[in-house]
Amino acid sequence: MTRDEAEEIRALLRDEEGDADEDVLDGVYEALRGRKRDAEREVTVRLTKRQKESVFRALDDESRESDEAYVEEVLVVLDLAIAKHSRDNH
Repeated sequence: MTRDEAEEIRALLRDEEGDADEDVLDGVYEALRGRKRDAEREVTVRLTKRQKESVFRALDDESRESDEAYVEEVLVVLDLAIAKHSRDNH
């Protein structure tokens, strides 16, 4: 996914204030579903099936208590991916 998409999903999972960018959010859904888009993926995020399912439920406001630990794991993965992207591109 692109860095903007990674940052958008991170903000949504953390329930940060601000409006979601619908175009970026559409890209997040495509990236999480593994759909191929352009070959230029700036941030690589590898998630387990359970992590992806938890993220989808969180984004759709249908999260369960059992999803909390998985969402926390995803936030760590996103933080690391964004930090790596920043380090590699500066």
